[in-house]
Amino acid sequence: MNNQLTPYCRRPDNDEKQEEISYIFGKNIANNITFKELSEQGITSEQLLNWSAPIDLVERYEMNSQTSELFYNCSSSWFGSKCQYRFVYNSFLSFNEIVKASLNIRQKILHGVSVTTCYRFLSDCHRGPWSLCLDWRQICNGIVDCKSGKDEQWCETLEMTICADDEYRCHYGGQCIPRIFARDSYLSVDCLDGSDEKQTFSIHSPFAGSVCGSIITFRCEERINRYPLAFPCGDGEFLPKTSVPHSAIPCSNQRDDEMTKTMLTSLDHIQDINCRQAFRCSLLSDRPSSK
Repeated sequence: MNNQLTPYCRRPDNDEKQEEISYIFGKNIANNITFKELSEQGITSEQLLNWSAPIDLVERYEMNSQTSELFYNCSSSWFGSKCQYRFVYNSFLSFNEIVKASLNIRQKILHGVSVTTCYRFLSDCHRGPWSLCLDWRQICNGIVDCKSGKDEQWCETLEMTICADDEYRCHYGGQCIPRIFARDSYLSVDCLDGSDEKQTFSIHSPFAGSVCGSIITFRCEERINRYPLAFPCGDGEFLPKTSVPHSAIPCSNQRDDEMTKTMLTSLDHIQDINCRQAFRCSLLSDRPSSK
């Protein structure tokens, strides 16, 4: 049972131009109708939501249903403000079935260490030999990833937040949540760092060794690390300690292995290749044989 909402959004790139949309009636647009005409027919906001209308359009209709703004009634499988999107799946699938199908595809690329989100707002973050981009969870996490330290710049201002008396202050980031949400259920985590609920790390911990790459829930998609010096896997998983490459709980997407290889292949101060290889074997001696 899924006891939480699963939000989806589309954020265009800064330099993305407005897409050219072909308004083909009978293909992606069944018909269009003004807000005023919808109101005269007794159409409610709830009905518009059931028809997959964008929530911002529904909000505008709720605030003023007497305008001439158009609602585009999309043909089957099309959606969007002007019916410009559709899923590649069978049009008869329900939304839940589409989510499950998307997860199945996501599992196939689970071991792709480069298949992660990237934080794009630090244009000059030089990370040396580490080629993979920053994950948003690596910003203000107490660990300097950019050589310039820009990923941790001004982060201390977040910790200056003062919460109200009826609020609970999350441990990191200065986030405040209603106090009644604290310690209400381990299935209902409200702080980004999860500090409002009790958590004990173990091999079976859902925040350490589980496959977040195939789970679309708050605990994976909208979580930062709860414990200092943990290693972020880039998809919602964390290794409980910065123990790379000695972790008994590896990242499912093998990001820790990639980090290890980068560390070991960039030891320019070790000139002798045999010495470098011996050092690598020593570090990896307690890793599983499959690694």
